Amino acid sequence: MRRLLRQVTGRKWLWVVLLGCLITGFSVRYQERVNPKKEPLISVPEIYFPEVNQNELVAEITGLQQSQEKISHADLSARLADIEMDGALLADVDGNLILSPQIKDFFEFLFVAVGDVDAELIVAFIHYYADENLPVTAAKQVKQVLSDYLIYKERAQQYLQTETPPTGATPVEAMAQAYQYLASLRREQLGSAVATAIFAEEEAYSDYTLARMKLMGSPSLTDEDKKQQLTILVNNLPPELAQIERRKQERSNTAKTTMAILQSGQSLPEKRQQLERIYSAERVDIILDQQRQEAAWQQRYEHYRRERQGLQTSAGLSDMDKQAAIIRLRGHYFATPQEQSKASVYDAMFEQSVGSQ
Repeated sequence: MRRLLRQVTGRKWLWVVLLGCLITGFSVRYQERVNPKKEPLISVPEIYFPEVNQNELVAEITGLQQSQEKISHADLSARLADIEMDGALLADVDGNLILSPQIKDFFEFLFVAVGDVDAELIVAFIHYYADENLPVTAAKQVKQVLSDYLIYKERAQQYLQTETPPTGATPVEAMAQAYQYLASLRREQLGSAVATAIFAEEEAYSDYTLARMKLMGSPSLTDEDKKQQLTILVNNLPPELAQIERRKQERSNTAKTTMAILQSGQSLPEKRQQLERIYSAERVDIILDQQRQEAAWQQRYEHYRRERQGLQTSAGLSDMDKQAAIIRLRGHYFATPQEQSKASVYDAMFEQSVGSQ
């Protein structure tokens, strides 16, 4: 059991990230719940939205790692008392566990948001929480669901790490096959009723994602057709997920509009005027300052790239000397590790583009 728990939690369930389309309802809802109205930051040339930083949540239980074996269920409960936990474990009037996506949300919140704590302690806390807050029958059912759920996670991870897509399969077909396998595995491990109930939102979102990929990749539809059909797909999602997806689309549209303004040939006052229709004056200052910084960085990179290319084609240097000279050159143009790392990524992209010609 110890090995199983460490495998499942230690990798932070990276198989969800690798698949991409199989995003859990918890992940989507949790990120929106933390800061649903936060104004996006803009980075030029790439527009991005900051990921949720869970360090504050983890900080609430700092020190647990130092004495995990000695910490009781009550101690961990007290440390988590001030954290607003996602999900819920609830019982009906007959004392049975109410099956819903909130069960999985509760599990994943603890294993992900409090992921630096030993997995066995988290399991012990869930058992303790169930015993303290649920009738006896419902508490037993929680423990069984949790056990089955962790085994499912391990088996799913093994599949995603070892299975390869069918030869000739498109990305959508490969993802659809993986999704179908995982859906069957859930029902095999947890039972049909439990799997259908606690994975309801995740499976609805996975179906939506696959349908969206097929829709956007259709060559026979116009942009307007795709927009209309995408609206229908979003409306068919569970209400909370539909609302989140609409917000994501609004942010994406805002980002595209912002980039179009920044990349236009308009004067700086004209750009500012248009941006202030979308953002506050303070945010516009940040956006324009980032654009200036990025333009300056791109200019520096272009000078660096030309010198780097000269070093690479130099006949008087060995390969080792060339590599050392390039590293020194990069340090000359880019002072911080972040800038140097960014330059290295651009170097790789440039080499790939040249190699593909």
